[in-house]
Amino acid sequence: MNGKIYQMISLQAAYKHCLAAMKPMSAEKIRFDSSLGRVLAQDIRAKRDMPPFNKAAVDGYACIAPVAGQKLSVIGQIAAGSHKHFDIEAGEAVSIMTGAPVPKDADWVVMKEDIEQISEKEIVINRPGRKSNIAIQGEDYKNEEKLLPAGAIIRPQHIGLMAAEGYVEIQVSKLPRVQIVTTGSELVEPDKTPKASQIRNSNAWQLKAQLQAIGIQADYSGIVADDKASLKKVMQSCSNYDLSIFTGGVSMGDFDFVPKLIQDAAYEIIFHKISVKPGKPTLLAKKGNSVILGLPGNPISGFIQFILLGKPMIYAACGTKIPDENLRLPAGERIASKKSDRDSWIPVKFIKNELFPVKYNGSGHLAALSETDGFACVPAEKISIEKGEYLHARSI
Repeated sequence: MNGKIYQMISLQAAYKHCLAAMKPMSAEKIRFDSSLGRVLAQDIRAKRDMPPFNKAAVDGYACIAPVAGQKLSVIGQIAAGSHKHFDIEAGEAVSIMTGAPVPKDADWVVMKEDIEQISEKEIVINRPGRKSNIAIQGEDYKNEEKLLPAGAIIRPQHIGLMAAEGYVEIQVSKLPRVQIVTTGSELVEPDKTPKASQIRNSNAWQLKAQLQAIGIQADYSGIVADDKASLKKVMQSCSNYDLSIFTGGVSMGDFDFVPKLIQDAAYEIIFHKISVKPGKPTLLAKKGNSVILGLPGNPISGFIQFILLGKPMIYAACGTKIPDENLRLPAGERIASKKSDRDSWIPVKFIKNELFPVKYNGSGHLAALSETDGFACVPAEKISIEKGEYLHARSI
């Protein structure tokens, strides 16, 4: 046992400590088409007006101030990508394709559906339409306009925008080096048959998947037995990582050696008790640029605390915040709760922007996660949440 008693701090205080713990990651250059999910370390600015010229928004006929019943002489055709130049006068038109540059004197494009073809060289306007069907140069954005800021998490639509502006190589924040350490002599890996006193290891694999979902391929050390020698050996590897995440072994039991060994390895324990349920024994420690986050061994406890603390600290190191970090949604039905001196985070489903509780028997109820969209915070001392009452929530 560690022996030292740490003062319990609020989740908000723990959150601030976690955001400040990791060093800011430096930048690296990668191809834009490999950047999905990464964090931009530069602004993306337009390299030209968009559209770069007055552009036909439909297939039709470019002309000057058309009116219903008017006859127009067709003097030529402009295809998309063409550089043909025409000087149009009143009573004339040019056949034009979607995306083609509109002649400088034309102020309208009449849709093909709105004309009558008299001959190859003559048309009649049935109706001019209610809009010009011309996309004006620069109406989407102007040259040098900021399109994406540094700190943006790159999404598929951003890839398209960078392609459109010729950003083939971009600067993104490096990903932190992360290792996963799972402790517990009672654990076996999923491909093993557990004995009567054993259980399969789920914590490492769900944590590895959560890290993969944000682009991090974490190293996994395998199951470490609850003995000091084994834990001391793996503790020596932590200095090689920006972040080491331990699952299990962080509480106050006789075989919870992790906190003491962290101190023996010259790490400073920043906190080791949070006023939250589940996840009270969550731990944060630091030595130089090496950070350790110790999560409880109960599956949902560790899962929730990674969502609440681990994920935000990784994004903060990359220079941004997690998406949908501060949801506030109403309860879709009455939610009963046991009175507690700590805020409780419960698994919920999001249905039409309302929260609905998932059947949940406590922090070991792993199956509850399979139908969970996120977690909602039931404030301390509340014995129920009424329908329509707003709660803070976090999506998975």
